[in-house]
Amino acid sequence: MSFRERYAHCLSTLGEVRPVGLEEKELTAAEERLGVHLPAALKDFYLVTGAWDLNFAHNRLLEPNELRWVKDKLVFYEENEKLAQWGISRTELRRNDPVVSQGVRERGRMQWFDEELSCSNFLVLMTYWQTLVGGLGFASVATIDGKWDRVKPGWARQGNNGPMVIYAKPKCVLGVLYDEEDKVTSLHSAAVDLAQLTAISDEYADLPWEVILGDETEEPEGGGSKTTA
Repeated sequence: MSFRERYAHCLSTLGEVRPVGLEEKELTAAEERLGVHLPAALKDFYLVTGAWDLNFAHNRLLEPNELRWVKDKLVFYEENEKLAQWGISRTELRRNDPVVSQGVRERGRMQWFDEELSCSNFLVLMTYWQTLVGGLGFASVATIDGKWDRVKPGWARQGNNGPMVIYAKPKCVLGVLYDEEDKVTSLHSAAVDLAQLTAISDEYADLPWEVILGDETEEPEGGGSKTTA
């Protein structure tokens, strides 16, 4: 599957049917300004999804004219409070799908760490993660004691965004985060609408779901969920 096909699949999984890509000329202008060719994995993401609202729901994909150098890193994504940022080392830019680094400010200096994710994997996982923090407008959370690993058939594992394992199926996303210190599992779900969110709570009806974002005029019928938004 090409980068563009993978990103288009992500769009369709999350119910987006509008054209939300940027024009090639915006990327060409950015490359001329920066003096480099953007890696195919990053450039194709902009061309397929660059104008998608989900890219700015919490953390933020930089606009092509905002791409910038921070020392030897080409920064293309930033945390919502700008406490962290993600970039690609200049020496990695020749690769089609380079490794992404995360920069975190510590004691007044930016410290960089390898995310251990390729650019395409990072972008897809960040997109799904954006849904779990409310990017689609419908999200739930459940917390239980102990380690939980009972994902049912039909959910495709997308990978790990940090310690969270992310799964997806049409119109739905599920994130599983185990806290080693407190010995609890937090489960996060997101969907394109309240009906799909309710379907997740029905599928995992034994979990104590709370709707943290959803339509305040309705309440899910399944899974013992309650609306708190």
